[in-house]
Amino acid sequence: MERGPSSQQIVFQIRPPECRTSRRTPIKVGIADEENDIHCAYYSGVRVLITGHTGFKGSWMSAMLSTLGHEVHGLSHEVLQNSHFNLSEVHRYLASDSTSDIRDYESLKRGISSVQPDVVVHLAAQALVRESYRKPYETFDTNVRGTINVVKACQESQIPKVLVVTSDKVYKESKNIKSFSEEDALGGKDPYSASKAAADIASQSLAQLSEVTNVSIARAGNVIGGGDFGQDRLIPDLHRAQISQTAAQIRYPNAIRPWQHVLDCLDGYIKIINQVPSIKNATIWNVGPHKDEQINVRTICEKTANYFANPTIFTEVLNTDDTLIENQYLQLNSSKIQRELGWTSRLDTSVAVEWTLYWYQSLLRGKSLSEITQKQINDYLYL
Repeated sequence: MERGPSSQQIVFQIRPPECRTSRRTPIKVGIADEENDIHCAYYSGVRVLITGHTGFKGSWMSAMLSTLGHEVHGLSHEVLQNSHFNLSEVHRYLASDSTSDIRDYESLKRGISSVQPDVVVHLAAQALVRESYRKPYETFDTNVRGTINVVKACQESQIPKVLVVTSDKVYKESKNIKSFSEEDALGGKDPYSASKAAADIASQSLAQLSEVTNVSIARAGNVIGGGDFGQDRLIPDLHRAQISQTAAQIRYPNAIRPWQHVLDCLDGYIKIINQVPSIKNATIWNVGPHKDEQINVRTICEKTANYFANPTIFTEVLNTDDTLIENQYLQLNSSKIQRELGWTSRLDTSVAVEWTLYWYQSLLRGKSLSEITQKQINDYLYL
């Protein structure tokens, strides 16, 4: 029997984008289902520019914000053919879709100035750990200089709000810390983690240089969801193993990660954006799952094997590359955003994995992924 997330059928209309030259006044609206007494408050009518909108998080963010009634603009370096953006036809949600490299300051500034957004969500990055070992200089260039360029361009264009997304991997590894909070020291052994920590610190510093542009920083990681095809990521690797009928090689089966569904993570970002006017500049937020959900890599693999009825979808191997050492225990303390902004994750890890695998199963069965993406967004908003 076919499996998938079960919930009430809700229909949303994709609203035609309205392009204007002046900034818009946000309106607080309710998404309501009166019959079942469901009501969720969100802001609507904000012009948002997303850097890296063709990436995994960026494409889901584009679709989610548009569904909530925002005017969404995208700016990215490239679009991969095999991506959530293409497969789910995310271009339908956009008011504009621009190509720019965040390392090219003048091009980036022109792109931001032409849109004049109310808020910029900075997601563009080189986000792969192994790739950072192969191309460390390019990783630092993109993640550090690119982030500095985004913040500077927003300040010079007097954009009211910027949300800089870094990573849970910015924290300095410590045997004494089991759950990292926003005040803990930053570090990073591998080039990716170090570049994200540097981008985080640079953003905090630059935030002090403008009284017009409010800069917030969000730290999240190990986000799962349909449409992630990144190399050396757990569920995408398992998906590829299912297609090729081979076994994904799992190097650290006992490693614990803060798994969360992409929609939970993005909901946290939206909560931060909504509250920016009432919070001080350079505010930092961890966005992670419930602290009692400590699930290791092996458990995710076993859930995937059961879902696809494929017990040979993974095999555990010893890591023989001393340069690729991963933190075995990584958890975020997200009590601050829960306490101050009222955000909490809605999907536990088991449901997040099921929603994710259902998306990939739909891909394998030739279903409309644009419909699956929209349905999961709709279902999430009514949880």
